[in-house]
Amino acid sequence: MTETYLFFFQAVLPLFTRPNMLLQREDPSIHLVHESLQDLIQRLLTKFVQLKLLMAQKFEGTEIDYLDWSCQVEDRELYIGMSTRSLLRKLEDDGQPVAMFYRGVCSFWETAVTKSKKTFLLNDDVLKNARLIDLFNKEEIKVSQFEYFVDRFGSLLGDINLEKIHDELMDLLLFTIPEKQMILSQGSTAGQQGYSRNTDQLSV
Repeated sequence: MTETYLFFFQAVLPLFTRPNMLLQREDPSIHLVHESLQDLIQRLLTKFVQLKLLMAQKFEGTEIDYLDWSCQVEDRELYIGMSTRSLLRKLEDDGQPVAMFYRGVCSFWETAVTKSKKTFLLNDDVLKNARLIDLFNKEEIKVSQFEYFVDRFGSLLGDINLEKIHDELMDLLLFTIPEKQMILSQGSTAGQQGYSRNTDQLSV
């Protein structure tokens, strides 16, 4: 049975690779963190929770008690990877019990979700509002995100004309203006360092 567990872990490790690589990137990626962590939790849930409940959560906002067995799929529907499943069939054909393996797999998924929810800063306001600098997804940007950073870090911006920056942010969101840049000429040196003049990214 040891080989079966090794096959299982080999199948599930790639799930954690993408968010792990994101957190190790050297370029500014804070605007991607919150969505990436949420996506990981959803992907974990798909491995052992009934699809109809996940769909209801997505469209109706219903909460899922993923620890309730009635919300989980049957043992044979748990995600374990194709190689693991093939090996498990051979073990079953040889008359070996596999119920304990399935319980272990289910416990793994439950623990992965529980620890992720507890560890990830999903309610962190900085991470949630950092989508402000993701100008490649303009439809996700809100004025309230801009206001959040001004309220929290406004003292670092010196005498920058915030109204002007706000108007230019709206221009960037609503129009495609080649080589459009944030105008910071009236701001202090410290304030200018707080914002990027890059046309693709606004960062605080």
